[in-house]
Amino acid sequence: MRVIHQDKRGARAIVTEARFADYRTVDGFPVPHEVQLRRDGRLYFREDYADVKVNPDLDSAMFEPGRWTSMQPR
Repeated sequence: MRVIHQDKRGARAIVTEARFADYRTVDGFPVPHEVQLRRDGRLYFREDYADVKVNPDLDSAMFEPGRWTSMQPR
């Protein structure tokens, strides 16, 4: 799957594309394990995922706004 976005900066048009690839079945769902970001056709960022889980149990503390600032890098 691809997501393409075109943006204008002055007279220049910039095309940014996100490519989702290497789909694998995880708990019955197709999940991409690679994401590539390209700008004007050139790769500038890539992520590879491992040990992907679908609908994991999450600690409820993650959803307490009072704890958000203590969890952010300084």
